[in-house]
Amino acid sequence: MDPVTEAALIGMVSIGSGIILGYVANDLRYKKGKKILAEMRKTIDTVDDAIYDDKITEEEFRGTWERLRGVYAAIMT
Repeated sequence: MDPVTEAALIGMVSIGSGIILGYVANDLRYKKGKKILAEMRKTIDTVDDAIYDDKITEEEFRGTWERLRGVYAAIMT
């Protein structure tokens, strides 16, 4: 293969792979996964805070419940 053809082929493969990687990075599933992980992290932080507290108030329970609902909403949307 001559060097010009080889360079053109490498350029086309580079451009094609860039387009594909850009699509994957902006894919809705990727964004949804990030949203789910963020909600799960917030929920785990809330539960972790509640574990160290001997008495859970109604407000803390409702906050934890709302975090769990947030995870469910992130999964279902």
